Formats: sequence, structure tokens, C-alpha cells
Amino acid sequence: MGRPPGRPDGGSVNDYTERVREYLVYCRRAAMQLTARGSSLDPKHHPTADGCVKLIPHNSVPAEAKKIREVFRELTEEPT
Repeated sequence: MGRPPGRPDGGSVNDYTERVREYLVYCRRAAMQLTARGSSLDPKHHPTADGCVKLIPHNSVPAEAKKIREVFRELTEEPT
């Protein structure tokens, strides 16, 4: 299903927008692959802000987890 988001080098704490976008693409691809196999992603976990935080390295720093959640909400918010 491909590589989950995150960089082996740790990346910068300021690149969460790119990483959240990667997470959303990863979830879409995984969903398509699982659907083709007769299965599906569990919507309780992916794509969600919590699922995003679990897959994006942030050294368990609460403030960084909050930033990831905020970026997730910004990118998935319905336009008004």
C-alpha cells in the first residue's frame, strides 16, 4: 500500500502541511487498494486527525501534535 507519510531523516517541524497532504494521499491510495481487495479502511482511524498524528513523526511533543491536527483540519475543511 505504499510508504506512510514521514521522512526517515526526521524532516523539519515546519513541514507538516506537506506531510499531512502525503497522509491524505496515502489514505486515498490505501482505500482504493483495499476496496479492490474487497476490504476498506476503518473510518474511525483513517483519514482522521488522530490517525494523521499517529503516522507523522513529531517526537510525542503535544504542541507538535496540535499543529498536525490543525493542519489536518485546514486541509480537510469543507469550503463555505
